[in-house]
Amino acid sequence: MSFGAILRQISTILCHFVSFCVILCHFLSFSFFSIFFTFLHFYPLFFTLSPFSPLFLTFLTLFFQKLVDDKLVRHIGVSNFSPLHLTPLIPLTRIPIAVNQIELHPYLPQHALVSFCQSRDIHVTAYSPLGSGGSKPCLLEDEEVKKVAGKVGKSVAQVVLKWGIERGTSVIPKTVKVERLKENSMLDFDIDREDMEKISSLGVEKRYVPDFWNSGCFDE
Repeated sequence: MSFGAILRQISTILCHFVSFCVILCHFLSFSFFSIFFTFLHFYPLFFTLSPFSPLFLTFLTLFFQKLVDDKLVRHIGVSNFSPLHLTPLIPLTRIPIAVNQIELHPYLPQHALVSFCQSRDIHVTAYSPLGSGGSKPCLLEDEEVKKVAGKVGKSVAQVVLKWGIERGTSVIPKTVKVERLKENSMLDFDIDREDMEKISSLGVEKRYVPDFWNSGCFDE
């Protein structure tokens, strides 16, 4: 058995175990559980951790709606859900899905998925909005994006993040350097429509976060 297969099995077992503990603790009204969820703003259904069956997904949806009713969470969010998964799920949710967190950047603009979510009032949050510096092709070295950065007098990273915000999505870049953290928050500039379209159509389709668990959640 390959390492990837072992990892998928462990992840699936852990996901179901945690889900079972969450459900058990809630219905037993454990105090620490209630305190924990009081401060939890979103409870994403991480589809990457387990290929949920429709029955299990339906059960979790009903459970999460009860958490909202009990004022233990404020919103229900999902992660890495494609239209394939959202379409059957939306009719089941009495409480609307608030957000879908997906990999999103100029090398993976996912226009159709973003449009699908926004047309249904599901906010889109981008993880890995700057791509991955350790992988090729490197988004931050793209010549077209560099030209736009030079034009507006900002760094390439700032331009890429601003592109994401201008599309109506939120971005959550990761950094351990204070100076980059400050730079990533200085996005008070505009990118004109022509440059937005150039960045949106770079013609590169690169997914930096692979589907390790073969869940099919990245299928369009």
